[in-house]
Amino acid sequence: GLLILGSSSTPDTSLILNSNTIDSINLSSVYLQAQRDFNIYDNYWDYKNTTSAATSEGNGINIVGACANGNIYRNNFYRIRHNGTVQTRGISLNSTATSPNISIYNNFFGDLWNPGISNAFSLYGIRVDNATGGVKIYHNSFNFTTAMSNSSAVSTCIGVVGTTSASSIDIRNNIFRNVKIGRAHVWTPVTLIY
Repeated sequence: GLLILGSSSTPDTSLILNSNTIDSINLSSVYLQAQRDFNIYDNYWDYKNTTSAATSEGNGINIVGACANGNIYRNNFYRIRHNGTVQTRGISLNSTATSPNISIYNNFFGDLWNPGISNAFSLYGIRVDNATGGVKIYHNSFNFTTAMSNSSAVSTCIGVVGTTSASSIDIRNNIFRNVKIGRAHVWTPVTLIY
């Protein structure tokens, strides 16, 4: 995977991550911290963590710290599978920037899986934590069909989660298919949790 760390006082600028195949067994295939004016596009994720004892979330992209003014588009998040009883996410957006202004559009999310956590959210296509200021999620396609082993686990295509009020999050024109064939666990297309 890729670990791209900028300084919180002087973030890196103008990162381009383009036309890569990312086949990783790390907990986050791409980990971004303190990046500004970044573009991540035309990449293919084929991520697998086969360690059942893993205790940290499995992410295609994990965006943390003062990340802002970024675009994530035309990527294929396919077969992101995590065998630990922790969350699996295609994109995890947890920017601490006051106005992140991050756009996530025209991506495909398919065959994301984990065994599931009892009575808890286990799988997210996109998870947004505590974001304020201009998060846009447009024209993405989600196709989740592989059942989790735990029948009380919950999966969602997009989850907005936070302890503070989220604002200026714009979700539109996405295609959701979250059927998880074979089990009776709970599934939702979009979830808002506060």
